Amino acid sequence: MNIPNAWLNNKFVAEFQSNLRLQWMTVVIAAILLVSLTKHFADLIESEKQQIQTSIDLAEKYQRTASSSFDTEGVEKLKQTQTSWLDAIPSAFSASIAEASALSEVEQKVNKLIKAKRLNLIGSEELTFASEVFWQVRIEIAGQVNPANLIDLLANFDSKDRHVRIASMQFNPKAANTVNLVVDIMFKRVSNA
Repeated sequence: MNIPNAWLNNKFVAEFQSNLRLQWMTVVIAAILLVSLTKHFADLIESEKQQIQTSIDLAEKYQRTASSSFDTEGVEKLKQTQTSWLDAIPSAFSASIAEASALSEVEQKVNKLIKAKRLNLIGSEELTFASEVFWQVRIEIAGQVNPANLIDLLANFDSKDRHVRIASMQFNPKAANTVNLVVDIMFKRVSNA
């Protein structure tokens, strides 16, 4: 008996040939497998297509960047602006000198405007920016201010002094015109080299 005849005489083949429901179920399973494989390959192709499109977009961006001109004049203006800002910040050799200078500067700014004043050095923090080291000194100022002098007090901490800023302020005219300011003052570290 050869293999094709043995296959055709098999009881499972005979059952399959006689059972129409089993035949349709096999066709449905084959169709589901075919759709599943088709979707799997379609997803793979879509993923590859997205990766290729991302690479093309990146290459086009690099090409546009390479073909665009470099604005050296704009860079020079930014450097000059940065230099002018850095030059406006006072220098100090150490954090303790920065703290003493900050207390002295604040004392001069508020001396005649605040009565019963108390200056409290909160501390200093070392900051690094553009390869420069700075100290930010924080001082709390408390006391009483005449409401007519409040604008003059705040004018001492405006943008003309680029290294000084008010971190927080509380003014209570109902409680004997008390004012509480927290001021940050920046100092640039002078290198010993």
